[in-house]
Amino acid sequence: MTFQNSSRYLVILTTPSLINEWSNCYVSLPPLPMDVSSTYIKPAQTYGNANNSENPECYCIFPYRIYGIGKTNFNVGLATFNNRTVQSYKYDWSQDVIQEPLVGLVGSAQVDVINNFNDKDSQCRFPAFGHLEMIICHVKILAVRP
Repeated sequence: MTFQNSSRYLVILTTPSLINEWSNCYVSLPPLPMDVSSTYIKPAQTYGNANNSENPECYCIFPYRIYGIGKTNFNVGLATFNNRTVQSYKYDWSQDVIQEPLVGLVGSAQVDVINNFNDKDSQCRFPAFGHLEMIICHVKILAVRP
């Protein structure tokens, strides 16, 4: 991926000096952290246990679209998704339902969309917004912040 490939579009929206700055920034980025066999992307070179439901290793699938359907090394995207850190949580902040179709797992995405749509709490004013326990937890956290 280079800015030169898309510079014909950027010229209209920006200046040559900014394109040069972005290109230099891109070149200076370290490579994505891979597993020992270079099969999939890891969350970081070194990391501990997950304390939330995010899978930063899957950002190469979405939102950055480096790997996935129609991209080079499609198998890296699929392997990254299949080896993601948090696999059992598919609610709230989880991006599984967005990333699944981008690596060809359309059936899984369909199931997850239907499950998320049907997952609601009738005690909430807007039932599809989440479970009451989760909302109460977030309100308590916000209440203790300075």
